[in-house]
Amino acid sequence: MTLSPYRVAVFCGGHAGGSPEYAQAADEVGRGLARAGFGIVFGGSNLGLMGKLAYAALEEGGQVIGVLPDSLMGRETPFPELRDLRRVPDFPTRKTMLLNLSRAVVALP
Repeated sequence: MTLSPYRVAVFCGGHAGGSPEYAQAADEVGRGLARAGFGIVFGGSNLGLMGKLAYAALEEGGQVIGVLPDSLMGRETPFPELRDLRRVPDFPTRKTMLLNLSRAVVALP
């Protein structure tokens, strides 16, 4: 599978947030981007809104790249179904990679 040159970095939490609408939004964004043919670059965790986003995109056949800092290994579980999980040493490197791999950015609560 060839990676789409059109990817969107999605910044969202590893927690579900204080409202069920947040999880619904993550699901809708993941599905919508995948259906539109955009790849997704995200934080790499299977927890909270990150997990919801990635599961939804993959269910629609989307391309998903996770970027997980080494400092979170052991505290957050890497998304198991990812074919492309990139480990980086720290948070600044994660943010740089997210931006370098994408053409647009979406921030969820």
